Amino acid sequence: MAGEIRRIADFLDIEIDETRWPAIIEHCSFDWREVLSADEIEKYERTARENLTAECAHWLATGEISS
Repeated sequence: MAGEIRRIADFLDIEIDETRWPAIIEHCSFDWREVLSADEIEKYERTARENLTAECAHWLATGEISS
């Protein structure tokens, strides 16, 4: 994940403040799993279906680029 965050920051030409790196990693970690209620998950999935292409929704859910 850390590598992906750096890759995205490079792509967007955003400098990362290394003093904030630990907080960035913590806030992007998967330790936040199971925070959403079933209703919130349904709303997220519905919104993704309505607003994203299937490929984009897949990437958002998995981080994988489908071929």
